[in-house]
Parts: sequence; C-alpha cells; structure tokens
Amino acid sequence: MANVRNTGGPAFRVFVIALINALITDYTSGRSKIVALVADLTAVRTSVVAALRRANTALLRRLPLGAVLADLTELRSKLAAAIIDYAAGRAEVVKLVADVDAMLARLNAGALSSGALADGTTAGCIKTVADVAYRIAGRLYAKAATDDLWNLSAQVDTDATHYRAYWLYLDTSGNPSVAAGADTETSEALAIAALPALDAAKAVVGVYVAGPSTDFNGVAGLDSYGTYYNGWPTTLAKTAAAPAAATASAPAALTTAATAGIANGTTAGRLRTRAEYEFEIAGRVYTKASTDDLWNLSAETDTAADKYRAYWLYLDSAGTASFAAGTDADSEADAIAALPAETSSKCPVGVFVAGLACDFDAVGGLSAQGTIIDGRPAAAADPAAMTATNPSAMTAASATLVTP
Repeated sequence: MANVRNTGGPAFRVFVIALINALITDYTSGRSKIVALVADLTAVRTSVVAALRRANTALLRRLPLGAVLADLTELRSKLAAAIIDYAAGRAEVVKLVADVDAMLARLNAGALSSGALADGTTAGCIKTVADVAYRIAGRLYAKAATDDLWNLSAQVDTDATHYRAYWLYLDTSGNPSVAAGADTETSEALAIAALPALDAAKAVVGVYVAGPSTDFNGVAGLDSYGTYYNGWPTTLAKTAAAPAAATASAPAALTTAATAGIANGTTAGRLRTRAEYEFEIAGRVYTKASTDDLWNLSAETDTAADKYRAYWLYLDSAGTASFAAGTDADSEADAIAALPAETSSKCPVGVFVAGLACDFDAVGGLSAQGTIIDGRPAAAADPAAMTATNPSAMTAASATLVTP
C-alpha cells in the first residue's frame, strides 16, 4: 500500500480499467473453452445415443426367433436329462452316506475280539468263555470272561412260527444289557434285520436269535433253541451302487445365428442369403427364407483402382431386396463411414464393400471383388476428437497499480 498515494487519481483509474480489461479477457477465454467443452460433451452424447440405438435395433433385427426356440428346446431336453442323472447319482450318494454311517457305527460300538458266547450255568443266561475287548465312541474297554453275563430268563417265549433277535451289549463299565427286535419275523435273517437301532453308548458283543418255541428259562439252555453270533451277525450289506451311466450330454452346437449368411449368388454380380433370416422393421418382425441372387449389383459402376465403395444390403417388410451405395473412399473403413443414413423403412441385412477396381459382374463373384459383412458393420463411429482445452493462465493479476 505504500505506493498508493491517490486512490481517486488518474493512476487508480488506469489500474481499474486495466484490471477490468484483463478480467474480461480471462472470462472470454474461459467461456470459449467451456463452450467448446459443451460442444464436445454434446457430440459424445449424440454418438452414445446413436450407438445404443443402433445396438438395440441391430439386436432386434438380427434375432432369429425360430433358431432361438430350437436351441432352447434342445438345451431344455439336455437339462432335463442332466436333472435325471443328478437325481440318480444323488440317490446313490445318499445310500453311500448311510453305508458309511453304518460302518462307522459298527467301528465305534463293537467287539474287537470274540467273547465265545455260550449258555451260562443258570438257565436262560448267556456267558462269555473268553475275555472280550470292545470299543465305544472310539475308546477301548475290556471285559473278562464272565458266567451268566446276560440274563434272558424273563423274556416272553416265542411262538411256534416266529423268531426274535437280541443285541447283547456291554457299556463302558462292563455292565450287560439286551435289546430285543420285532416278534413277528418268520426267519432268522428277517429277525436280525428287525433288530432295533443301535445304542451308541454301548458296544455290541454279539447277537442271540431265539428260534420258534424258545423256552427262555428252559434247562436245555438257550443254545438249543436259537443261535449265538459273536460280534455282528452278518457282514454289512452295502446299499449304495454306482449310478447308471449318465444320459445327459452336451447340447448340440447352437443353431441361433444373427446373420443371413450372405454369399455369392449363382449369377455373377449378385448376392444371396444362405439361411432363413428374421428381422425387425418399426417394431414388427419379418422372416425371409434363404434366397439365391437376392441383391443384384451387376450393373453398378466398377470402382477405380484406388477407391472403395460400400453398399447397404436392405430387405423391406415384403422381403424385397434393395441396396444403397455410399460415396467412394480411400479405404474400406472410410467407405463404411461414408455409407448413407439408414432407411428406417428397411432393415440393413448386411454390407458389401467393393474393393479396389471392383468388377461387379465378374464371373468369380463379388466375394472375390470386395468384403461381405453380415449384419451391420461392427465398428460404430466414434465421437469427434475433443476440441476443448484448458484455458490460458489468468492475466488479471498482471495489472499493477501505477503511482501517479
């Protein structure tokens, strides 16, 4: 502030004017950059909207509904077979788990050695002649040979036609107990199968199967009426089996095609479709069967030796073919970019790009004279290059107050 001597004098006025001019210059420069940026954003938005519109329209136009339905039907049949295979495999897995559980139950609750079961001294009792080692819940125990260990003398006698089986248990303290099966079985095997569920807190030392008319407290002894089994009465019958061979298989290759399969027609200078084509115009779907010599370009003017020319290949709602030529260009990409605006009343089925010195009616066919593109060319026009730049550095600060 030391050099400000007269804030109302001419020098201050010059300073203010210079500052305002600098601010105007900066504002003008910044505004021009903003205008350019808005123009760029507008161009980008226009390109994006156009690309989305083209993508959606192309999807509808290229959707072969019949082929899609055939593919879905094929896929569904394979899926149904796969589900059947899965269900069959799962059923066997469930059985396998049950088998493994049964084996673990036997492993964790059973005798490790034979107790040599026999009639005890007292009628209706069973003894072990040998010491028995057994396992409960993974821990090992032992019981010395013991007379009259299990007492069945109070059991109800069987009738003349039925069998009854008994688990012969020991617990962790060596205490004996029994568990009876059903009383309605007509064979020893069925009686064993009808034994109750295992008690996981006890070990199975053996099984006694009482035969028909067993007198449990008869002096003849239990051995004379039935059968002793040391350990498990039978080997564990596995219920699981390998599932049947899978019937499901990979579905056939998809037949859905988004293109008409444009190729040379039979006649020189003409193009055909090799597949039925479903297309959309103004929201309605139409179908065109595979057709030979559909587009006739034989009368088109041959391209120069250094020029390319692109053609829209159209179908209208009646299935009538037509084409629309773009302007000649120096490259294939430029020729595609020079195609005319699409006609909304027709569907572009594809594009033919005539190559250098294209002879439209040559006997070799158009595919030898240029490039056939099924559907709309994949490359969408990118937005123009950005024109906006950073504004120049602020100049307002350069205005200085001059001492009058």
